[in-house]
Amino acid sequence: MPPASMVLPHQPAGYLETPATESFIHKLQLSVSKGLPHAAPAPASRTDEHELVKSVFQVLQGFDTPLLYWDKNVPAYCEKPGTYVSHLSRASLGSVLKPFLFAATCLKRVELFVGKVRSCGHGTPTLSAFASAVDSWLMRLREAALKEEEKSFISVDRTVTLLALTDSMSRY
Repeated sequence: MPPASMVLPHQPAGYLETPATESFIHKLQLSVSKGLPHAAPAPASRTDEHELVKSVFQVLQGFDTPLLYWDKNVPAYCEKPGTYVSHLSRASLGSVLKPFLFAATCLKRVELFVGKVRSCGHGTPTLSAFASAVDSWLMRLREAALKEEEKSFISVDRTVTLLALTDSMSRY
């Protein structure tokens, strides 16, 4: 008979019954979780960093994407709920995306302001001139984002990451 310290406590019938083909890790997870499956992100919300960088460039140019969108209620650019990249934690992804979403939000708010001034029609000449000057700078910034996007994705051997995007956009 084995020593008393090696005897496992009695388990209820069916508690750890699993097919022999399951891995040890899976059996261990089932024993800890009492048979309940662990929560896992929905596969549809998973994206790769390449697609996320494309989306960042698009929102900097004023467009919505499937991953990042303009929320009229906030008003700000937001990421689609549940979006994740396999090699980044939610906190890491959020901290890397936050400055880009903030910049895109600022540019969009400027665009909305210029649109309101132009649609007003009876604004003062000074306000119209100011709106035109602001609009010209807005276009320059969006063209810079477009040029950077073209430069980033034209090279076949270049890996585009969010951190590399942070570095390249900090020059502007």
